[in-house]
Amino acid sequence: MTSTYTSRLGLVKQGTGDNTDTWGTQLNQYAIDLIDEAISGVESIAIASTTTTLTSTDGASNQARNAILKFTGTLSGDSAVVVPAREKLYLISNSTSGSFTLTIKVTGQTGVVIPQGMVMLVYCDGTDVRDARTFDMGSNRIQHVGTPTVSTDAATKAYADSLDRTLYVGTATSAGSTLTLDYSTGSIFEHTFTGATTVTLSNPAASSESIFVLRTTNAGLYVITHPADTVWPNGVPPTLSTAGVDEIYYRRNVAGDKVYGAYRIGFA
Repeated sequence: MTSTYTSRLGLVKQGTGDNTDTWGTQLNQYAIDLIDEAISGVESIAIASTTTTLTSTDGASNQARNAILKFTGTLSGDSAVVVPAREKLYLISNSTSGSFTLTIKVTGQTGVVIPQGMVMLVYCDGTDVRDARTFDMGSNRIQHVGTPTVSTDAATKAYADSLDRTLYVGTATSAGSTLTLDYSTGSIFEHTFTGATTVTLSNPAASSESIFVLRTTNAGLYVITHPADTVWPNGVPPTLSTAGVDEIYYRRNVAGDKVYGAYRIGFA
């Protein structure tokens, strides 16, 4: 009876009565060794053209059977790596150089682009190669994320919050009884009041609305005079905290002739 091959990994399936006295060699070399290759094999492949078709000979060691494929070389154009249309899981490392894409796919299909410098888990479903990375984390969290160093790095909320404040905290200049909020330096301002103060708005945006956010401390102890053209909800300015933090929002319109005021008392 003639030996055949498995449909996925191309392992030898010896026919009944075949290979008398040599069946052990057949089993070891053309099944067990190839299973070892499929589970843990690492194959390094230099890309030398825009289309690279992996070897996939049944019953013999080949490139496509390996579990991990590492691609190297300098790409001369957008390149494709063609794998057989067989169900298979792959871990792909794109260690190439050159400003071009590397796609792993089945002949005539779309496949998956593997970014340079990335290691990706993909699978072939017998028709084409798919990205295996998409999953639902449920209630799990990504932890132990370090400070990002490039734009594609992950960042914690705390880092993003601190960055936001670093970018937008402006300069509030106190001169005598006048506090000037300079929009050209930022839009968020912080000030601890120590006496009666008149708030002025400086350098608003020329062609759009400008929102000044003033975070005050102990402002209720003193008389605070807001910009003269400020319009408050129901016409009533805020009663600020005598011991605590409040936020006042000044939204200057594009015309520059009116400021719409809002506030948040007892902000912490």
